[in-house]
Amino acid sequence: MPTPSPWPELQPLAARIAVGELDGDAAIAAIVDAIVRRELNEPGTPASARGALHTEATQAVAADRVLMAMLRPVAPMRALESVLGPPPRAAAEPTPRPKARRGAVRVAESPADASVDDFGPAPELDAATYERGASGRRMTAIAGVAMGVVAGGLIWWFLLRETPCDMFARQVCLELSEPCSAGEVQQHLRAKAIDDAACTAAQAAGEAASGTAGPSKRGRAYETAIIAALGFDPRTGEPPVAAAVTERAPVEPTMLARKLPSLPSLVADEAYLYVSSGEAVLRLRSIGGQFESIATAPAGRDVAVSTDFVYWAARGTDGNDALWIDRKRGEYEPTVLATTPAKLGATHCTQGACAYVDLTDGAVWLAAQDGSAPKKLTGAQTPAPTEVWIDDREVAFAVPGSPASLVVVAVEGGAPRVVAGAEADVKRLGGDAEGLYWLASGALRTVARAGGDVTTLVPAGITTFALDPARVFVGDAAAGTIAHVPRAGGATTPVVAGQVGLEHLVVDAAGVYWTRGGELFRLPK
Repeated sequence: MPTPSPWPELQPLAARIAVGELDGDAAIAAIVDAIVRRELNEPGTPASARGALHTEATQAVAADRVLMAMLRPVAPMRALESVLGPPPRAAAEPTPRPKARRGAVRVAESPADASVDDFGPAPELDAATYERGASGRRMTAIAGVAMGVVAGGLIWWFLLRETPCDMFARQVCLELSEPCSAGEVQQHLRAKAIDDAACTAAQAAGEAASGTAGPSKRGRAYETAIIAALGFDPRTGEPPVAAAVTERAPVEPTMLARKLPSLPSLVADEAYLYVSSGEAVLRLRSIGGQFESIATAPAGRDVAVSTDFVYWAARGTDGNDALWIDRKRGEYEPTVLATTPAKLGATHCTQGACAYVDLTDGAVWLAAQDGSAPKKLTGAQTPAPTEVWIDDREVAFAVPGSPASLVVVAVEGGAPRVVAGAEADVKRLGGDAEGLYWLASGALRTVARAGGDVTTLVPAGITTFALDPARVFVGDAAAGTIAHVPRAGGATTPVVAGQVGLEHLVVDAAGVYWTRGGELFRLPK
């Protein structure tokens, strides 16, 4: 088989296919027609071979997988007749040449003088003989077309294809509300040396931002995202203009109540603030309103709340302090939590149980809400603990002394363990699932529940604090300030000033609350 080489006359056809002017069925038909025309231009083509030539060319083109993958990359091949139509009708038989006289042969003086008559009539070829002779030429033709299409396709791929930045430039001008030119966007991208990876990343960021924004904000979200990803506005090439910062006036605290007596306790849950007035336990909606009475509570103190209950310590009818429980919802009479005959010192309650110190010997006890007998968790201690805190895992208590120590014991009982052994004057002990917090001579201190090094979050000046999921709010009564500090430690951020004499400080998910001189305040977080 001769070495294939493209036909010069097929180059325009290959170029049309390469740039996409012809593709699919139209390109296939054009290739087959070109092959048939070239073959039929040779003298002596028999009419009986015309149909066979068309069929063979069609089959050969369809069998070239590379060529077909370029011309029809998606749609499957249909039947050849449906693609190209039936083969053309055979033309009328040509008028046969007059037969020359046998033996009338002369020698031409030069090749230019030669004619058909010089050599006698051209022999008439049958279809089979013609097809055998033309097979190699047809394969050469097909290979030539295929090579031309491939060459044109490569030229198009390297010179005319769209890059990710080209596509990004067009998409930007479609998505943004203000009109722009894709050409100008491309110029800005090239001037900033933005490569294809950066264009792809910016486009992905814009689509993600617009996909999560509301219908009316998608355009703005897309624009903000691509400008942030590129570092400049692709329409102008300029850095984004910083939005003017409007300074807002500081939020002033709201007074929820005034002319209150000195409050021994203030706690909060998701909807209410609970206080002990010394004569009763009351609650107030965290947004303000009128106090509601929960129960009378002479000398009431140590109010605590759980999911379903309110707890407090108050004097009973016998003149001794007792632990009381009431449901937060519905009209129920408060009940007394069973304790051993004891002189109640510090108390703290959680859902289903209360811990308390018996001042007769300094032992720490656990009283369960299920009616079971109280359980003694520690032996006698002198001096008696002055602070106690409980959750569903452990009871923590502070043993005064020089130095003081902070101790925990499991609610099931067992050996107590010291978690901080060199403290001074421990007050306002509190905690959560992660750590314990307390004040020691005005410093806010903390230690992990599992134990470890004690950390000082604020070195001095703190008189009260409240725990937030991420921060600790601290109050300084002398300076009249409230601030917060990250629970992991760090800089203190002011919240409000001018609150000299503040007493209790609590927080919930929405606000910060404190008391000062018989007044109750709220500040949104």
